[in-house]
Amino acid sequence: MIQRALKHSPDDPLYVVAVGAITNVDDAIFKDFFQKVQAYDK
Repeated sequence: MIQRALKHSPDDPLYVVAVGAITNVDDAIFKDFFQKVQAYDK
C-alpha cells in the first residue's frame, strides 16, 4: 500500500477504504515506517 501511495501525487491521490477499523491501516503504515527506522539505525 505504501509503495502504491508513493507512486501517486497530490493531483492523483491514492484513496484507501478500510473494511473494519481504520486503526488497522494506521498500524500497517506505522509498522512499515518503524522497520525503515530500525534499518537506518543499524
